[in-house]
Amino acid sequence: PFLRTPVTPMSKISRILRRITSNGSEDSASLMSDAETLDEAHWHTRQLDPADADIYLDALWGPLYFKDERVRQEGDPIPRWSDYRMVGLFLILNLALQLGIAFKIYQLSESGDLETALFDSACWRVSSRPGLLGVLYPQSMADSSEFDCLDPILTLSMIPSKLDLDQNGYWSIDEAASLGRTLKDKGSQMTNFSAVLIRMAKYDFKNRIGSKSAFKQMQHVDMDFFKHFRGNIEMCLPIDPNLCGNLEARGRLSGILPEMDAEERVQACRDNFDSFCKRLYGEDYEWIHHASSQYCGESTLERKDSVNVVTYDAVSIYKGQPDSIVGTTFMSFLVLLLFIWGMLLIEEFRAIYNLMYVIWYVPSIEDSNATFASIDDGKLFVRRLPKVHKFFAIFCIGLPRLVIAGVILVVGAFFLTATNNLQDLVLNSTALCFLIEVDNMIHAAFLGEAFQKRVTDNCDVIQVETSARGAWQSYVFLAVVLATTAGWTAWSYFHPRGLLAIGMGVECLCHFDGNCFGKTLLSL
Repeated sequence: PFLRTPVTPMSKISRILRRITSNGSEDSASLMSDAETLDEAHWHTRQLDPADADIYLDALWGPLYFKDERVRQEGDPIPRWSDYRMVGLFLILNLALQLGIAFKIYQLSESGDLETALFDSACWRVSSRPGLLGVLYPQSMADSSEFDCLDPILTLSMIPSKLDLDQNGYWSIDEAASLGRTLKDKGSQMTNFSAVLIRMAKYDFKNRIGSKSAFKQMQHVDMDFFKHFRGNIEMCLPIDPNLCGNLEARGRLSGILPEMDAEERVQACRDNFDSFCKRLYGEDYEWIHHASSQYCGESTLERKDSVNVVTYDAVSIYKGQPDSIVGTTFMSFLVLLLFIWGMLLIEEFRAIYNLMYVIWYVPSIEDSNATFASIDDGKLFVRRLPKVHKFFAIFCIGLPRLVIAGVILVVGAFFLTATNNLQDLVLNSTALCFLIEVDNMIHAAFLGEAFQKRVTDNCDVIQVETSARGAWQSYVFLAVVLATTAGWTAWSYFHPRGLLAIGMGVECLCHFDGNCFGKTLLSL
């Protein structure tokens, strides 16, 4: 509709001077001083350049260009839905794609079933169950960080004085029911103590001479049962028969079965799992064994002192290797990638701030006023933003972009932190770079060169004055990224359900080692 003329450096300088003199804000003599004045003016302004167009700048200039075109053809400055239809569609598409992908990545990064198993079902931290103090645990363990991966009745079997409530030498069916109700009220789901009592009474009656246990009319267990079969109960504590070799290597079995040699002790321990542990402690015990089999992964055997010592993959992932999650190699590499991720996103946040700053400080004008822009050297120069368009730019361009950046920052950090090996850490960081490029992909794929030639190539820079200056900002941004990286890493490792806690829980569940309440019971 109008002629486009080539833009030369001299014409660009002349155009800047005309704009300033038209506002009457400077003395005309000072404008012609020298190039230093122009450089200083440029240094102390913020601007939005259509040459750097992406989906967000397309949405800023597109409706203004279409409106100006309509004003010149029809003389109608009133905003229309058609001005915003195309860019609105692609803004919605960008929002849906980026948030949708971020949500799926977040689901992948959740610890999920493993975290639930370690803290809320098969295992839990003693300190997280204060209601069980005095009932299942000594009061002295109120601040204990140990993990308990045992069936409660197995724990009580190691402390039988807590079973005989009336101290008459028998654990009765009424005491079992009462204790089960108490633990159920405290949140435990493994409370079928009456059935365990009957199985213990039968086993004691049939396998121990002089047993006073009864399982027919008077159902109770002779407290001497727990003393006589204490060795069998201790061999039930690891839950997994494959760990019998580990117990022998640590010297635990030699104290329980001193009359046997190492291989005989290991075999007796494995036989005890089926003939005693599963038989007496039942479904709850077997369920914990199933949980350990499910989450511990594949096993590796290592020969040590004539017995086989088992190492499970899940434990190796978290502890014991240089590249394990709690190892220095993995941790340092994770910190570096989190720092780089922070740099990528700080660049995005700075771009958002620049966008919002320019939009906010560009003067507003009524929507019915057609003088919001002019044609200068063949380019659309926006002097003021119509109120509807400023509202659209803030709430439909700036704020959604800010939300997307915040979500991607947090989800990306979660995703990197949830990675459990170095190779996947590199791959996942590469995948995240793809996520932050979705908006540019939409711009290139659906708007691209045609939109650029028609709209953005024919629009001029929007700029506003700013007082922001000085190199100190660079130090601030560096400090923010460093502090955020350090804070996130510390939180990821040290919060109550962090990586260190998960590593300790996996070691207790899978290896019956480390910070494990079961090991404490063995020393009683």
